[in-house]
Amino acid sequence: PLPPRKPLGNKRTLPDAPRGSELTHYPPLEDVSAARGSKKYCSSSVYDYHQECQPCGFGLIFFNAHILETDMPKAQADKTSSQHRKGYDVIIIGAGIVGAMLARELSRSKGRFALLEKEAFTGFGVSKANPCMLHSPLMFPSGPLRSKLAHNAAARYKKLAHDLDVTYREVDEIFLAFEPQQLIKLEALKAWAEKNKVSAGHEIIGPQKIRAIEPQVSKKAIGALYGKGVGGIYATEWTFALTENAIQNGLDLYLNSRVTAIRRKKNSHFAIETSTGRFHARTIINAAGLFTDEVASMVGDRDIRLTLTKGTMVILDKKASHLVQNMVYGTYGPDHSQLITPTAHGN
Repeated sequence: PLPPRKPLGNKRTLPDAPRGSELTHYPPLEDVSAARGSKKYCSSSVYDYHQECQPCGFGLIFFNAHILETDMPKAQADKTSSQHRKGYDVIIIGAGIVGAMLARELSRSKGRFALLEKEAFTGFGVSKANPCMLHSPLMFPSGPLRSKLAHNAAARYKKLAHDLDVTYREVDEIFLAFEPQQLIKLEALKAWAEKNKVSAGHEIIGPQKIRAIEPQVSKKAIGALYGKGVGGIYATEWTFALTENAIQNGLDLYLNSRVTAIRRKKNSHFAIETSTGRFHARTIINAAGLFTDEVASMVGDRDIRLTLTKGTMVILDKKASHLVQNMVYGTYGPDHSQLITPTAHGN
């Protein structure tokens, strides 16, 4: 473990992320190209890259990251303590919940790591504009790794919330059915979860139990799929704590640093042009949120295309908090946009 360091900028005493034995499942930096094949340049979603790293998965936070890497051999570790190195082993673009979590995970290992963020604070992109609720594997049935990472994610978040002294709220989830066809879909979903061993104890419940759990739910509901043990966080606060802990462990954070261009140099390094200067890195992790496709296109990767949609969220006063205690979905499916849920702080 690293020696104790003082917290940066607040009264919390954050733990240093341990190094060494806890990360034996991570591919060493020098072995990245071997793990990814012999191509000079390749790109994939980060959950493909972490196929052997399931023990460290934190549910859905890895899912929107995109990794770009080279087969450059690992450089000798820089033993200096400079606060503003411009040459790094890995640079993460985007300090939202994805980038911040990855930054802390990277800071467990030896190397030169940096986190670039275009805003003046971390977590000020899409991380601040969502319900911030963890989902069960039922929400990610499209890929086996996604489901495994999401399984029991709430327990890992709960432990990490204690380690970092940040907000975590434990709630249950209810998927309502208002007609027989919807109930059939929920029963099939329950069977799928049990078959794939990712069920969180979900059960089909009837109208009487629905209203015992959530008295204000519409009396038109004829049944529901009920699961326990999901949770909610305040993502912006988490990015503060995660990056603070990563900085304690040697990571460099650059705010107000918008990436404007990325060039591949002849030595297979990347040159990253930003609003605050030029950086060099062997590996780039693209965690730029809504701008992931733009960053990917800077290195010629046109496979990432984001189709953006607009929604409306209403945050009610805490005087209305008694109306709902859990995550309540109006329907289950690709259009499951009808959601009522308590926030981590009780709104």
